[in-house]
Amino acid sequence: MPIAHNSQKQEILIDSYLFSQAESKIMSEITELTKSLLNTFKFQMVYHVRVSPETEAKTLQLVKEYRKEKKNHKNYLKEVFPSQ
Repeated sequence: MPIAHNSQKQEILIDSYLFSQAESKIMSEITELTKSLLNTFKFQMVYHVRVSPETEAKTLQLVKEYRKEKKNHKNYLKEVFPSQ
C-alpha cells in the first residue's frame, strides 16, 4: 500500500471539497429548474381550465400588438438618441 504524503492528502481534500461545492451548486440549479418547470405545467393546466379559447385568442392578439408597439418605441428611441 503506497504511503500518501501530506501534500497529496491536502490535494485530495481540496479536490473533494471543490467537487462537493460543484455538486451542491449543480443540484441547487437542477432543483430550481425542476420547480420552474412544475410551476409552468401547473399554470398552463389552471390557465386552460379557466380561460376560454376566445379569451386566449384575444389575449394573444393584444400581447402581439403590445410587443409591436414596444419594438417601435425602442426603434424610435434609437433614432432620436443614437448610440456612439
